[in-house]
Amino acid sequence: RDCLLSRGLGDVYKRQRRRIPYLNALLILPLLVLCGCRSSALKGSFSDYSRTYADSMNTQILLNLARAEQGHPAYYLQMGPITSTFRFGGETGARIGSSPIINSLGDLEVMGLTQSLNLTEQPTFSFTPLSGPAFGQSLFKPIDIRIFVSLYNQGKPLNQLIRTMVRSVELQYENEDKLVVYNNNPLDSNEDSYVNFLRFAGGAKELQRKRAITISVDSANNSLSCNLTSEASGILAEYAKQNYASAGDQQDNDDGEFKLTLKIRTFNEVLTALACEHELFETRNNLDQDFNSKIPKSEQNPILRIDWSGEGSMALETPLVSTRYQGKMYKITDMKSHSGYSETSRRNREVFLLLSTLYTQLSLDPTTLPIQQLIQVN
Repeated sequence: RDCLLSRGLGDVYKRQRRRIPYLNALLILPLLVLCGCRSSALKGSFSDYSRTYADSMNTQILLNLARAEQGHPAYYLQMGPITSTFRFGGETGARIGSSPIINSLGDLEVMGLTQSLNLTEQPTFSFTPLSGPAFGQSLFKPIDIRIFVSLYNQGKPLNQLIRTMVRSVELQYENEDKLVVYNNNPLDSNEDSYVNFLRFAGGAKELQRKRAITISVDSANNSLSCNLTSEASGILAEYAKQNYASAGDQQDNDDGEFKLTLKIRTFNEVLTALACEHELFETRNNLDQDFNSKIPKSEQNPILRIDWSGEGSMALETPLVSTRYQGKMYKITDMKSHSGYSETSRRNREVFLLLSTLYTQLSLDPTTLPIQQLIQVN
């Protein structure tokens, strides 16, 4: 009897030793799961916030374009720091009874196991209404000419930069007291002014494409310095011949050498001009039936279009951003191209990207603003 009793106690001891490692593994399992949850939560939240921030900034710019198109004032909010607090927790419980469970692991006396994991996140967003003298100075002063040159050096199309950022082109001839001005305004009182401005933009793009022009900054005068290769005049003559209706439409360039000055717009001018150019461009077309025949083919469309009413959705690319304002839908998109990428197949999206880049010059450091100007949302 003692022998049998001893043997029975030994079996119980063995079952207890066999049970403990498996219970420990089950208790550690939630900790391992929580470690994996932390990195996944961080990656997911970072992607979500980044996507939401981008969508919000794109919507704000398009919304201000829509306001300007309808003659309404623009308003700006700058997103400040985004902070998010994560709390992770977990519980594990086991119920051990005296009834053995027979399986491949041996005799285990675990009758029940409970586990629970929880994750809570509390984000805080800060918004800053942009206003006051510092912001007004950024909004209404001409964009730094060095930004123009920097974008050109990065390979941005020169005609897009000129049509977006330049208010007017001035040619000051050296041999005589003569100043010629080409205004970037479809309804300029001088009908030839805008035509010649578009020819200038198209010709500059052709020189850029054939590497016949270099642009740098004259720091002393905060102006541009343009250098042309010896082939530039021949390139422009051939370009004019291919793009203008007749030789009689070409600009007379026999007035000698001249000094070129580009008058740069303010950001407020850029926003308003881009918002309204589609309508003004169409008006100019209606007033002058020969308008398109006088300008290069690459410049026969407004630099930016945000109103696509009348165009079927099947004919448009997926919008980069869209918004509704005063009952009217606005989009940043392009007509679908069935011949692959071309100079105009992505123009609207590229110009919107350029506008977004210029907008970054208006951003202010939220830490320098009074605390009452910050709006926090939890």
